[in-house]
Amino acid sequence: MDYESWTKDELIAKLRSLDVKCNEHVKRPPSGSVSPGSTPLADPAPPSDPAPSSDPASPAPPRKRKGRMVDFDFSRFPQRKVAFKFSYLGWPYHGLARQGNSLTSEEKHQIELTYPTVEGALFKALAHCKLITSETTCDYSRCGRTDRGVSGFGQVVAMYVRSTGKFITEEEARVIVDAGQEHLIIRDAQNGGRPVLLPSNEHELTYINMLNKSLPPEIRIHAWSPVAPSFSARFSCKSRFYRYFFPQSGLDIQAMQEAAKRYEGAHDFRNFCRLDPAKQIKNFERIVQSAQITRVSGQVKFVGDGQSEEGV
Repeated sequence: MDYESWTKDELIAKLRSLDVKCNEHVKRPPSGSVSPGSTPLADPAPPSDPAPSSDPASPAPPRKRKGRMVDFDFSRFPQRKVAFKFSYLGWPYHGLARQGNSLTSEEKHQIELTYPTVEGALFKALAHCKLITSETTCDYSRCGRTDRGVSGFGQVVAMYVRSTGKFITEEEARVIVDAGQEHLIIRDAQNGGRPVLLPSNEHELTYINMLNKSLPPEIRIHAWSPVAPSFSARFSCKSRFYRYFFPQSGLDIQAMQEAAKRYEGAHDFRNFCRLDPAKQIKNFERIVQSAQITRVSGQVKFVGDGQSEEGV
């Protein structure tokens, strides 16, 4: 504001108005201050938890939740062996099988960050859902493996997972066996030999929903089934169905059909597998039931279903 252009009377009037405002501010005590002649009040005490009431009808004060996470106690829950059928789009992954089986968990984790695999995502979801303690203690097996970028629509894996079943005493187990319901009880090394009463499939954990909520969208669990403790997704498999899609441009389909027939029948495939003396595999012969080269339409139905009439 340009006071230099004001007259003397205008400046005096301005000063008087400011003086009035200052006096009003001094007369009004600020919040929390003590007026002259008044009794000073003690500083307010910090808020504290309310004292417990002696009235039994009064509700108890709410308990404060602690921020510390409680470790999940797997020993409280029995485990059962199940098989999962699932599908996956393999383009974002470096194959199905996790890398570095001989490495520590931390080393595997570092490799998984650089070279993600389908199994890595599956184990992460299983651990997040508290279904397994670790991948090395769940008796894991896979039906087969796929390479980098290859998709699978009917893959099967098997393992021990947490169950809603309950541990029972030997006496309770004998009563159930005497009633002809021995199929409801399992007793294996995974549960320390203790008898476990299994629930029906309808009352078991919702494995499919639990895992699909934790898995990335390109991996989906479709079904699960209880299996015997001796079941292996690899060695208990009776047959496998493979389907490959490729453009037919520049290909001699008739010659390929004739060549495919040479795969049918029993053959020794030892030169196509890695020999592992620890596994003591003696039979390398496999039977190829059918090998066909077939034209498909633009939309293929029942992809991954071995009973489908369409496919290559």
